[in-house]
Amino acid sequence: MAFVEFTNVGFSYSHNSPVLHSISFSIERTEHVMLAGTIGAGKSTALKLAVGLFAPDKGSIRVDGISPSIPSLYEIVKRIGVALQNPSDQIFCSTVREEMLYGLRNLGANETSDTFQRTVALFGFSRLLDKHPYDLHPAQRRLLTIASAIAMNTPFYIFDEPTSGISKPERESIVGALHQLRIAGKGYMLITHDLAFGMEHCDRILVFNKGILAVDESLPDFLQRENAQGILKKNGLQMPIVPRMSAQLAQNTITAQYPDFISQLRQQQTSSKQAP
Repeated sequence: MAFVEFTNVGFSYSHNSPVLHSISFSIERTEHVMLAGTIGAGKSTALKLAVGLFAPDKGSIRVDGISPSIPSLYEIVKRIGVALQNPSDQIFCSTVREEMLYGLRNLGANETSDTFQRTVALFGFSRLLDKHPYDLHPAQRRLLTIASAIAMNTPFYIFDEPTSGISKPERESIVGALHQLRIAGKGYMLITHDLAFGMEHCDRILVFNKGILAVDESLPDFLQRENAQGILKKNGLQMPIVPRMSAQLAQNTITAQYPDFISQLRQQQTSSKQAP
């Protein structure tokens, strides 16, 4: 059974302007999925529907077999950890410690939990625990929302624009966190405009365009498509430079991973030198 399942979901904030049109997709518990699309495509709305903040106008949504709604929110938060696009919409405690512990305590855990301690260390918050979240710079506040979600140790996560407005050190913290989630067998969805980052850390791509699901494919299969770059362009997106160069150089496997690109490039150069 799919862990997150949208079936013919439609939603609008007003009857005159639908945001989602009969969206259907399903995600397994351990999948790593990128949801891309331009501003207004309906990505963040899909997140809010998935966790029960909104109810669909039509169709159905299931999370681990449960229909997200206000009465079942407690059951949903045990299953999906969420970091919203705007940290100000999520942070409300008076210290970093309390912010990271809020969700944990609702699930019956506390500061001594292994997950809390590991997450604090992973994001480098050990010396910041007693600070007010709004004494942190904006990039650190974004990391705080991600860390607070991961500390809850849910089976699945949704991170909305996790790399927006951050520098290389914060980005590396997020990369480390995603790597640890993979090792732990956790699934996640990255809602992002940063296609390069999404392609580096996901195995499947979904693309929304004006509330319609335009692409739903495994990332390796999508990148191998001859018209992949054109499909993204048609949906207002640009192929990242690594897979674009990989395609231009006619590499055997089009890749979004820089190390794989360099490895294939060296193999091509070696083959070229050995050719008679």
